[in-house]
Amino acid sequence: MGTGPIMRSRGVRPWFGALILSLGCVARTVPAAGLLEPLGPRLTQASVERRAPDQATSPEVRRQLRAPLEASDAIDIALRNSPRLQASFAELDVALADLRGARRVRNPDAEVSALFAVDGDEEPVLEFSLLVDLSDMARVGLRARVADAAYQRARAMAAGEAMDLAYETRLAFLELLAAIERVRLLTEVVTVFRAGWESAAAMREAGNVPVLDVVQQRGLYEESRVMLAGAELAVLDRREILHALMGLVGPDTGWQVGAELELVPDAEVVDETDLETRALDRSLELAALRHSIEGLSRQVGLERTRGGLPALHAGVVAERSGSEWEVGPVVELELPLFDQNQGGIGRAQAMLAVASHRYVDLAVRVRSMARRARNRLVVSRQQATFLRETLVPVRQQVVEQALLQYNAMDLGVFDLLRAKRQHVEALLAELDARLAYWRARAALEQVLAGRMTEMGAAPASMAMPSGGDGGGH
Repeated sequence: MGTGPIMRSRGVRPWFGALILSLGCVARTVPAAGLLEPLGPRLTQASVERRAPDQATSPEVRRQLRAPLEASDAIDIALRNSPRLQASFAELDVALADLRGARRVRNPDAEVSALFAVDGDEEPVLEFSLLVDLSDMARVGLRARVADAAYQRARAMAAGEAMDLAYETRLAFLELLAAIERVRLLTEVVTVFRAGWESAAAMREAGNVPVLDVVQQRGLYEESRVMLAGAELAVLDRREILHALMGLVGPDTGWQVGAELELVPDAEVVDETDLETRALDRSLELAALRHSIEGLSRQVGLERTRGGLPALHAGVVAERSGSEWEVGPVVELELPLFDQNQGGIGRAQAMLAVASHRYVDLAVRVRSMARRARNRLVVSRQQATFLRETLVPVRQQVVEQALLQYNAMDLGVFDLLRAKRQHVEALLAELDARLAYWRARAALEQVLAGRMTEMGAAPASMAMPSGGDGGGH
């Protein structure tokens, strides 16, 4: 989260700093070195290794789980332990295998035949031939360049998967912190409404308020309990989301949170200069499309060679008739009289045009995404700052003045409880605005790090029971 604090116990490294992949070498799999080199200095090396599907949680991850977790810890664990990320790297192995296959020349064709005389006892006529596909050999370079572009695209996509996982883990952890704080605030609300109900009941026994006031206060109290139960469920739900992202099951799910959702910092630490240019330069989606365009342009050339020289085989043939051998060259050529691979060439050209148009479209959307993320950051910051510095202090002052008047017997208990409830409502609104800010900041950093992201609506403030006057003064 930049250099600004979001966890109180210690600062969080930039979330993308946790991204990447110091993978242990596995035979015939993508090597660790340079896997995410296209991302340049934006990433640092972390201990992420290739794991078997049935491999147990590593000792390093379990060591991390024994201590209270912060957002950076959750991201590290996800990158180390997520089966989803392991699947992405396994898919990258497919592209690597295709690249290795494209660099190989086809095996020669060997043929042996024997002719036996129907009458007589003459020795059979034996014929041997060995042919190599010269046209295939001529296309190895082009074919390898096409496969290399596909491999580079797969690398960019694998890096994007890692960034997505880190981003989703970061958001899930933020939402968990907000959910935990919401439970605390709603617990206060339940206490306030319970006090209101109990006060109304006591006043009813003294004959000072009607039954309606007691029932209304009881209803508010029960509604607040329902809201608290929903908030407690939200905490459990967000923990489960994190379990899935971090690949945790069984006893590994007993970890504890070691942070709180921080306040919006006084000074913004996100560099907002040249947003669009930076987003374009670092976009992994654009990089992947550029590799696709490069591969398709090479594919056009490859298809043209197939049209001009469909098949050319050359080799030697040997024939034995009686006791004598005859040896000579043989050439086999497919004549492109009827089919010059117009379909393959046209298809490759059309796919190239499609990819080029999509590149332009994506560049427009990346620019727009950068502006949207910046706008959300600015507005959410303003809202959170206003609530923290203006509305919450005003509501706190109302509670303090109401308490003074209550002690002087100039204010009823219901007015005091209403002031306290409105203060907690302001705190809940500030919490939602704070979460919206950190979400917006995470989205902007994600875009500037090179990855598009969906930006849903900012979390709405949780509705509170309508307290009303509740009767009784």
